[in-house]
Amino acid sequence: MKKFIKGVIKVNDTIGKIEKMFAITLMIALVAACMIFITCRYVLRISVPWADESARYVLIAMGWVGASYCTYHDDHLRIQALSSLLKSKVKHAPRILTGVEAFTQACMCGFIVFFLINFWNYLNNAVKALNPMSSALHIPLWWPMYPIVVAAVMMILHSFLKVFIQIGKLTGAVEIEPPVEG
Repeated sequence: MKKFIKGVIKVNDTIGKIEKMFAITLMIALVAACMIFITCRYVLRISVPWADESARYVLIAMGWVGASYCTYHDDHLRIQALSSLLKSKVKHAPRILTGVEAFTQACMCGFIVFFLINFWNYLNNAVKALNPMSSALHIPLWWPMYPIVVAAVMMILHSFLKVFIQIGKLTGAVEIEPPVEG
C-alpha cells in the first residue's frame, strides 16, 4: 500500500510540474500578445484585433490551468473553522480532518465530472453544431474552449489522486500533517 501511495504522489507531482510549465508558457504568450496589441494600438496607431482576441483566449486558458494547478496544491478556498474547532476539542483531529478532506476531494471530483459531462455536451451539441468562427482569428470557437476540457480533466485527476493520498494517510501509508492554521 505504501508503495502504491508513493506512486500516486509521484504521478500527481509530475502532472503538477507539467501544469506549471504550461501555465508559464501561457503567461509568456499572454504578455507577448498584450505587448503586440498595446504597442500597435497606442504607438503605431493601428488596430490588431487578432492579438487582442488571442490574449483573451490565452487568459481564459490560463485561468483554467491555474484552477487545475490550485487543485494540485490544495490552494483552493477552504473553510478553516472545522480545523480550528476540532484541533482544540478533539484528540484525533488530524485523522478526522484527513477523512473530511478525502470526502471533500471525492465530492469535488464528482462535481467536476458533472460539470465536464455537461460542458462536453454543450460543446458538441451547440458550439460544434453551429460552428461559429471567431471574428479576428477566424478559428472555430470550440478551439479556445478545449483548454477548459483539458483543465477539468486535470482537476478530476488531481482530486481522484488526492482521495487515494488521503486514504493512504488514514491507513498509515503516508504521515498525516497537522491541521493548517487559518
